[in-house]
Amino acid sequence: AIWSDQSGAFELLVTRAADLEVLDEGSEIRSKDTPIRLAARLGRHNMFKKLWTAGVDHIKYASDTPVHSQRSLIEIVSFEVYADILEDLLTWSEEWTQDQKSEALYMACREWHVDVVAALLDRCQFNAQELEHGMHYVATSLPCLGKPQISSHDRLLTSEEDSKLQARILDLLLDRHAQSEHKVEATSDSSKI
Repeated sequence: AIWSDQSGAFELLVTRAADLEVLDEGSEIRSKDTPIRLAARLGRHNMFKKLWTAGVDHIKYASDTPVHSQRSLIEIVSFEVYADILEDLLTWSEEWTQDQKSEALYMACREWHVDVVAALLDRCQFNAQELEHGMHYVATSLPCLGKPQISSHDRLLTSEEDSKLQARILDLLLDRHAQSEHKVEATSDSSKI
């Protein structure tokens, strides 16, 4: 039901007490997922919200999932560009570690997801080094930008619109970096008193 975006079937399964934590079959290119993780990956906001509200285990992984693939929900939605779900997660829970927040920022920066970067900068605190890493990812990454079969040569030929995305994210990061530097200077100056 989640894969096919069939909300009626999903509601029926929920009301009939289906196992909301069952792992799907996965595939050759992706790990097995629980319903809540699948809803996050696919951006099924209403289904995701119902699963979260039901209290399903959102940290459950298949036993064969490699550690490097065990991403938090904020990392998943940041990579998949669902700023609305990210906003909800940051509102609903304070459980996210600084490492998870930083990795979510880096994922969004690598893929030039402006709305996700803006939401993370608005809702989370990042130190100067984390912001500088984000700038590095924005400046050195060449996301496929929705074109999965793009050649390496064509990736270098970013359009004007793509360049504007990159510049907007760098602007957001630079503004936050300047703010954090200003706070450090103000703290240093007050300690001299």
